[in-house]
Amino acid sequence: MGVSTTLRLDIEVPEDYVQGFQQAENTFLYQLVFDPTTRKLLPLTPYPEDINVEDIPYAGSYKQEELALGMALGNIDIHTLKVVDNFDPMNANSVLYKVIVLLIKQNRNASQNNEHYI
Repeated sequence: MGVSTTLRLDIEVPEDYVQGFQQAENTFLYQLVFDPTTRKLLPLTPYPEDINVEDIPYAGSYKQEELALGMALGNIDIHTLKVVDNFDPMNANSVLYKVIVLLIKQNRNASQNNEHYI
């Protein structure tokens, strides 16, 4: 549902309103988000063929993979780009890692008993 279908009314709106509406819609649809499964920045919605990424800089800019990962983990300050922490969720000493291992073990035990926790 784009601007052309949404604004089909018998009223006139300024051109900058239509452009602003389109920019807001594109920002929502194509904002860059960090995908933890691939550890990469991806658009929230895949780009259609008629969208040129360079025409929508307001939806976010791609970062180097290491930088994007560091920012997503909170290890790199998003404003200064300085390293502020060294959190690694897969470190064997981290609480998150221990929880994941525990859940995997529970799931294995449960599957042997035809139960499922995850």
